[in-house]
Amino acid sequence: MGNIYNFFLDIDGTMLGRGKNMLSEPLIDALHYAQSKGSKIFINTGRTKAFVPYQLKTLDCFDGLCCGCGTYVEHKGKTIYEYYMSRDELVSLSEKFISHRLTSDLIFEGYERMYYIGETLPWFTDQGFIKVEDPNYFRNVKFEPKVHKFSTHNNEDKRYEFFDEIKNDFEIMIFPHYVEGVPIGYDKGRAMKITEELLGLDPALSVAVGDSMNDAAMLRYATTSVAMGNATDEVKAMCDRVTDTVDNDGVAKLIYEMMP
Repeated sequence: MGNIYNFFLDIDGTMLGRGKNMLSEPLIDALHYAQSKGSKIFINTGRTKAFVPYQLKTLDCFDGLCCGCGTYVEHKGKTIYEYYMSRDELVSLSEKFISHRLTSDLIFEGYERMYYIGETLPWFTDQGFIKVEDPNYFRNVKFEPKVHKFSTHNNEDKRYEFFDEIKNDFEIMIFPHYVEGVPIGYDKGRAMKITEELLGLDPALSVAVGDSMNDAAMLRYATTSVAMGNATDEVKAMCDRVTDTVDNDGVAKLIYEMMP
């Protein structure tokens, strides 16, 4: 009998191709197959729970969610770990962003809701993000905001002054089309470690699958790291193996190869 692996899977570019919001039937079947063998399947994403496509959250082929770069972990619909910023931290972050007169957006990514300051992309407003006009909104709102991390799409040079001001509290990850700010000490690798420890999973049997450098932490942490066929060369070079592309159901093929 072969090993029973546990899979930690990125979303965009790994399970979902560009413009897609639902898994392919072959991938869903493969995930169910792995579960039938005893595997646990986790989404491991930089997205917070509020930003994970609803269609994915309703599928029964996932055992849990590792969201917001490890700031939130859920198993079988129950929260088993969470870290979120205090109201005072949210107000302070908002005030600092505004003080630098940046012209784009500061997006607060949360458990139930997404908020933004400034002028964001039309796609985000179509998704029902809440516009915050006054930083004190977070101090005065009657419910707990539960914001885990932030992102921004600002490309101005002076954004680096803002990043420098908050560098002691946030890991700033700069990608071609956006920037993520994650509380210091959190990343997708820590998400795996937290999940393994809380559920008693053997790290030697954990498999991480991703396609871009925002997956680097979990790929470095995992005992078995797998790059998608559509991954960048940099990602492929750091992984133990490469599977097929997202459009060719690379994750499904990987599961059947590892667990025949």
